[in-house]
Amino acid sequence: MTCITRLCLLAVVLVFPLRLEGGVAGSAAPTASAGNSGAAFAEVLLPAYEVDGATLAESLELLRVSVEKHSKDKCSPNFVVQDPQGRLRGVRITLRLKHLPARVVLQYLCDQAGARHRIDEHAVVVMPR
Repeated sequence: MTCITRLCLLAVVLVFPLRLEGGVAGSAAPTASAGNSGAAFAEVLLPAYEVDGATLAESLELLRVSVEKHSKDKCSPNFVVQDPQGRLRGVRITLRLKHLPARVVLQYLCDQAGARHRIDEHAVVVMPR
């Protein structure tokens, strides 16, 4: 990850703080509507998504901010990481993707982290495989 990318990501994390659940960070941003997490999330097309050696929490936070931006704030996904044993804590992720739906980006992110996800009504839940 370049210095500029790290600084930008750090600025995003400071502006949008993370909450802890099960010892691993997840996003606490509100959703725009009850059914927002599934259909709206899947429809958001991201022109680019790039992380280099980022943690799972950093990668999810960048995905959340990207989805909000490219949906023009119509979709604000919540990410909850359920990892009570800390198996995902030390995972580092490197991805360089272009022109993909947010759901596909999430799948690649989870594949690289050794995780799986499910989209609930109010949150995207990420857990170890």
